[in-house]
Amino acid sequence: MMRLAFLAFLCLQAAPAQTAPSELLKQIQLRVAGSLAHLPNYTCRQTIERFSRPADSKRFILQDRLRLDVALIEGKELYAWPGSPRFEDKAIFDVVGGGAVGSGNFATHLRNLFLKPGAQFTLVGKEEMAGQKAWRFDFRVPLERSEFTIREGSERAIVGYYGSIWADGETFDLLRLEANVDQIPPPLTITKSADVIEYGRVRIGGADFMLPKTAEMTLFSPVVDNRNVTHFEGCRQYVGESVLSFVDPQTAADAAKPVEKVNLPAGLNVEMNLATPIDKEKSAVGDELTAVLYRPLRLDGKILLPKGAHFHGRISRMELRRTTALTYHVIGVLLDSVEAQGRRGEFHGVLEDAGLTINASFHVPYQRNPGRQFNIWTNFRHETALPKPDEGVFYVRGDILRLTPGMRLLWRTAAP
Repeated sequence: MMRLAFLAFLCLQAAPAQTAPSELLKQIQLRVAGSLAHLPNYTCRQTIERFSRPADSKRFILQDRLRLDVALIEGKELYAWPGSPRFEDKAIFDVVGGGAVGSGNFATHLRNLFLKPGAQFTLVGKEEMAGQKAWRFDFRVPLERSEFTIREGSERAIVGYYGSIWADGETFDLLRLEANVDQIPPPLTITKSADVIEYGRVRIGGADFMLPKTAEMTLFSPVVDNRNVTHFEGCRQYVGESVLSFVDPQTAADAAKPVEKVNLPAGLNVEMNLATPIDKEKSAVGDELTAVLYRPLRLDGKILLPKGAHFHGRISRMELRRTTALTYHVIGVLLDSVEAQGRRGEFHGVLEDAGLTINASFHVPYQRNPGRQFNIWTNFRHETALPKPDEGVFYVRGDILRLTPGMRLLWRTAAP
């Protein structure tokens, strides 16, 4: 009788998992829906490490690192470079400008999966995840019900997808989401994609919400595989207009002071020293950057800018390149403003020299003819996109990238 009673007890404990998978799924859907419904507008900083793996290699190699601010405003993801005064209503592809990127980590995937009809769920059971019990459901979203978009260059396609979710065994909070695509139509050359998002509790506006902690996206193709690993940090509530502006009180107070506007005519040589280090292990595209004027900038005997004036901008590219005989990095810096002693102005220019020729065996400025070879780097040819307006692009020889403050840059001012 004791054995029968014990068996009956076990059956009662297991009954919910065996007989009511729909109720378990409903609890998870309610948790996700409740979180999305009450989630305030907020912003986070995301760091994206981008790796690639040629078809003949087994190892992914870090190519570059991006740093962006992302905001979820009224359910829409908006992006901006760190330090930008506002978020623009542009897709992440248009903000970054190239390479493999993805979006939808904050809300789009969850809305499509849990709040819209189309996903077909199957209970797998309880599994161990990060030291805790979690309910696992497999899912499939057929093409005719899908809003999942794969984009490659100017080409894009809506595709069906499948995968799994894991939710906390007691609270039903979402812990992990995996989504896979393996039927991608031409002309896209991507053959398969895999997304993994890990969730954790983050305090926003006085309450805890389940938000992405990390996200991993892998795109497979016959030529090269790409993998992005994204980390989210510094999430905080935003209260204001949908066009965001990040200006701290001190900066706002300084901006309110009367300033003299500086207009720099085209054709002036501007010699400056890099003040922000650029390091392959720490720096990222999007990081704010400062350079300091090396000598006073004069025009007709009048000082337009004193020595020590600060030029501000950001790192615009950090690309690793390898050939059979050469390893080098493509570095881009974009300067857009200058300030000194109560004077401010826009900066527009073209980079003429990097390192002022003394480091020419290591630093080579971009030249407009992409087919031209450089004598100091045998058989070296350009392998990068044309510089954007006001962007200085140069090449750094070697596998190690570590540019220290003091590196000299020579610019020629240009018209807006």
